[in-house]
Amino acid sequence: HKWFKPNYIINQFIQGSSKKEPEFMNILTIKEKEIALMIADGLSNKDIASLEKSALSTIKGHIKNIFQKAGVSDRLSLALKFK
Repeated sequence: HKWFKPNYIINQFIQGSSKKEPEFMNILTIKEKEIALMIADGLSNKDIASLEKSALSTIKGHIKNIFQKAGVSDRLSLALKFK
């Protein structure tokens, strides 16, 4: 399920929006950053695994690390950090 307009968050950062990147993004790996942005855009784990050409279990591991580093426990809380 998509919570936000597709690619809204990702495009916002690619296009050099004046919005500042959330602080926790500085401690994520490049892959974790990509996945965090996809989560913020509302993509499901299955969608992310397909786009990344990775196993679902690998994506879940990345998401667990992202949540820990961002200090959140769910997808919506993570997405709200980008607002």
